[in-house]
Amino acid sequence: MYFEGDPYHKTDPFLQSASNPEALIVKLSPPAPEEPDFMVAEFNMVFRG
Repeated sequence: MYFEGDPYHKTDPFLQSASNPEALIVKLSPPAPEEPDFMVAEFNMVFRG
């Protein structure tokens, strides 16, 4: 799993070879005020069969 803002994205061979690398990167959102130490990540999984 890849997280938004990671400096190693530029050198990751798998991510660089992906046809749509942005689809593999998890977006981070600010936490709720009552849980300031949490990190919130949102991602969608698509399965094709």
